[in-house]
Amino acid sequence: TIENENTGKGTEVVLAASTCTDGNWTFGNGFSISSSKGYSTGKNDGIKYSRNVTFTINIPKNYKVKSLEFTGYSNVDGETAYLATLGSLSFSATEYVYPSRSTGETATHSITLPEPVADTLPFQFKGQQVVMSITLWVIDSTTGIEQMVVLPLKDYVDVYSANGQLLRKNVN
Repeated sequence: TIENENTGKGTEVVLAASTCTDGNWTFGNGFSISSSKGYSTGKNDGIKYSRNVTFTINIPKNYKVKSLEFTGYSNVDGETAYLATLGSLSFSATEYVYPSRSTGETATHSITLPEPVADTLPFQFKGQQVVMSITLWVIDSTTGIEQMVVLPLKDYVDVYSANGQLLRKNVN
């Protein structure tokens, strides 16, 4: 379950090879990725993301992404890669760098968005292709009210609004 926005906690949603439900960019909880490129996996539970190609995280209705964690590596021997864009943010070639696969190491970078993002979140890597798993920290942007039930009145009752404010006292 996704936490309500008012709690400030959020819930972890992992976009990785092991959480892909159809082998074609669809993940649990209704999240997916759009791309002009085909789906392919690499080592360390990662998914391959081509350089200079925009990938878009599709966020289900009523959810917002407030932060992300990218863990992975450049998929080319002796070459690094970097996160170039995330939503409206742009980064330099020295900010969020991923080591070459020939080092046998991965890097993890966390980014908190200036404001939680709904609907879609595009991103792009440059330098070289990467193999990456992405962890989203997601909040529920609904009010928390899922269903209202109207019951017949039998006696005098106080009437409250959906948010708990007293509207009328002793109504029949």
